[in-house]
Amino acid sequence: MTGKVDPVRSSPPPRPSGRASAGATSNGVDVRALAQLARLEVSDEELAKLEREIPDILKFVETIQSVSGKETAPSPALINVMRADENPHEGGMYTEALLKAAPARVGNRIAVKQVIKRSK
Repeated sequence: MTGKVDPVRSSPPPRPSGRASAGATSNGVDVRALAQLARLEVSDEELAKLEREIPDILKFVETIQSVSGKETAPSPALINVMRADENPHEGGMYTEALLKAAPARVGNRIAVKQVIKRSK
C-alpha cells in the first residue's frame, strides 16, 4: 500500500485553516473518516459521543484478540453418556402398572382435570 494513508489509524493532513481534523481521537482514530468509509452520516453530537466511546471499544477488541484461541481437549466430565438401547423392554410392559397407580383413568389413559377450555 505504497502512497496510501490509513484514514482510521493515521492523522489526516491538516486542514487549510490549520486546525486538526474534527473527529480524531487521542489514540489516532479519525472517527469522521471512519464514518465516511462506512458511508454513514454522523452529526457533530454523534461524532463527539463516538470519539469518547471508540477508545473503550478498541481496548475491548484488543482484550478479546489477546485471548488464546487454541482448542483444548474436552473435559472427561463432558462426554456423551447416551448408550445404545441394546435390550429394550417389551412395549406396554409397564402400562397396566402405571394406570393402576393413577388416581383416575378412562380406558387405557390417565384422566386429568381439563385445563384449557375449547370454544366452538
